[in-house]
Amino acid sequence: MVLSRLLKVGFELCKNWPSCYFHPRLKLFLTVYVDDFKLSGPAKALAQGWSLIKAAVKIEDPAPAGRYLGCE
Repeated sequence: MVLSRLLKVGFELCKNWPSCYFHPRLKLFLTVYVDDFKLSGPAKALAQGWSLIKAAVKIEDPAPAGRYLGCE
């Protein structure tokens, strides 16, 4: 369900990398693990990327990166 919604807003599934997506126009890399979304790429494109994600999936506002998969 999340996959199809992300595809509709321009993200592409990364081959052989489950739960990883790339937005070719914005040059953004997204990982999704359960309810944890991490987005990286050019700083000028991040706000637009989060807007696309939030239009497709109900999520909270982004917060600074912290613990992820047990790592700081």
